[in-house]
Amino acid sequence: MIDLDEKYIYIDKVSDNVINYSLNLLKDLKFKEFKIYNLDIHTKKGFQTRPCLWYFDTMILDEMVGKYVDYKKIDHLHMIEYEKSGFQKEHTHERTDWFSFIVYLNDSDGSTLFNINEKEFEVKPEKGKIIYFSGKLKHKGLETTMNKKVLVGSIKK
Repeated sequence: MIDLDEKYIYIDKVSDNVINYSLNLLKDLKFKEFKIYNLDIHTKKGFQTRPCLWYFDTMILDEMVGKYVDYKKIDHLHMIEYEKSGFQKEHTHERTDWFSFIVYLNDSDGSTLFNINEKEFEVKPEKGKIIYFSGKLKHKGLETTMNKKVLVGSIKK
């Protein structure tokens, strides 16, 4: 396992197995939750699930983050599906998260923009890409012109 350092952003890939599992789960959760959980103050024009860590098979979680940390350290997980013109307001996770991650479940636009020492660092959404970053970093999701699906989580020390 690699030790994550909160001074850096790590970008890697997850398998198609993780992507397909997550997309099927998102479809199922959207049906079950009937689009009523659209209350997050950061997500605009999109559907965000309730925390859904317990729905994930442990082998999928290990496949997703096991290269960097023990999957048992995942503290939170939810999925977001943005509609056209959807975006995420600038925010941090510093109240609750040590490390955060985003998994892009499809190719899209609406990059994630990080503010690092007053400089912007842009990550383009590509299917299978996973980004690990300090929960203290300010970040936002730029407006998308198409449907974008992501999995967002946090890892505790």
